[in-house]
Amino acid sequence: MFTITHTTEEGIKKIILTDTRAPSSVELIPSAGAALHAFYTRQGAGLFNIIEGYEDAVDIKENLEQLGFRGLKLSPFSGRLQNSSYRFKNKNYTVNSFKLGDHALHGFLYKVPFTITKTKVLPQSVYVEMEYKYKMEDSGYPFSYGCTVQYHLKKNNRLIITTKIKNTGKEKLPVTDGWHPYFTLGGKVDDLYLQIDCKKKVELSDALMPTGKIIKNKEFLKPRKINELHLDDCFRVRSQKNKPVCTLTNREAGLQLQIIPGKGYPYLQIYTPPGRTSIAIENMSAAPNAFNNKMGLTILKPGEKKEFKTTFQIKSIL
Repeated sequence: MFTITHTTEEGIKKIILTDTRAPSSVELIPSAGAALHAFYTRQGAGLFNIIEGYEDAVDIKENLEQLGFRGLKLSPFSGRLQNSSYRFKNKNYTVNSFKLGDHALHGFLYKVPFTITKTKVLPQSVYVEMEYKYKMEDSGYPFSYGCTVQYHLKKNNRLIITTKIKNTGKEKLPVTDGWHPYFTLGGKVDDLYLQIDCKKKVELSDALMPTGKIIKNKEFLKPRKINELHLDDCFRVRSQKNKPVCTLTNREAGLQLQIIPGKGYPYLQIYTPPGRTSIAIENMSAAPNAFNNKMGLTILKPGEKKEFKTTFQIKSIL
């Protein structure tokens, strides 16, 4: 049986999608960048949350950026934008969003309130749709577009997240799309095994900006224990129908996360934050700084749409 619930806990208004048979559930925060706040699955006699979220409403209000954009929608650009500036159609623009040093980071929608537009309980699944209409709030991005996000929970601990971007303005616009979930499978990241079906990687400078080169990669073709490795890397992946591009495994607990991106997400940014209790695995439609280097950049004509889809599935391997 699938259900959908609206609730408020610790001051956070959440919508919860549940599969009571699995059992599994997904907690979402529409008011904070359509955030993926929790994803629970059965572990032993209880439930285990694989997502690192937020403690309360104050945590969200004051610490979104400091906590690393946990679970948030990254739009209209994902990753770093060099010097917060870009050139498009012979015009120069400078955005006024959050900066890390001199570089703007992760766009504008990560902190905006999305509006729930549709919910549906089906015999074998449940989903919610929410949207935000961007209307040129930042002078450095004077374009109008709509962003619709659908979270669809299916049986077997399978969550499909679909984002649709539509140019609602009268001019062409540049856009990229991404997500920033932090996954935790228990214990330290050091003890987890990471595998990425990827033979190519984006070369990054010391400032973590793409150099423009795609280099060979063999690091995680086979499951590799992360140990003390620090990651802040961008991998060039190729989607394969119903086949995971990336797996994260806790062998001791018998839990495995599988990430299955669609063709709209050919990049995977992986980051190990301080504390090492979680790992960010970010589906991205483009490389960092794509507004400047054009690596994966999407240009939408007026009225044109583009869809980006990824799937997270939790499996028991005991």
